[in-house]
Amino acid sequence: FYSNLREDVRVECGKAGAIEKVTIFEGSEQGAAAVRFKSGDDAQRCVAMMREKSFGGSQVKCELYDGVTDYRAKALREAAAASSGGKSGADVEAQEAQLESFAQWLEADSTDDEIDPEAGGD
Repeated sequence: FYSNLREDVRVECGKAGAIEKVTIFEGSEQGAAAVRFKSGDDAQRCVAMMREKSFGGSQVKCELYDGVTDYRAKALREAAAASSGGKSGADVEAQEAQLESFAQWLEADSTDDEIDPEAGGD
C-alpha cells in the first residue's frame, strides 16, 4: 500500500516540478506525506495545484511545512515524548530556543556597560 501511495504522490506532485524526495508517514492518522522539491517555486505550484484535488475519495490538504508539525503516527509521537521525559514537542522546542538564545548571549562580545564596577570585581 505505502509503496503505491508513494508512487502516486510522486506522479501527481511531479506535475508541479522536480522532486528530491517523497516521504510517507506510515500509520499517520491523516495519511500524511511530505514532498521535497528542488525549488521553492515548484513547492508553491504544487500547493496551488493540490487545492482542488481529491485522493481515494478524500479531499487533499496540501501546505508548505511549518517546521513544527509532527506528522508521524500517534504512537511514534508518544514514544518520542516519553523518551524526552514526557515533554511535548512544543515544550522541547521552546526549551531549545531558550537555550540557543542564552548561548548566543554568552558568546556575544562583552561591553564595559555589562561590567558593574560596584559589584566587587577586583
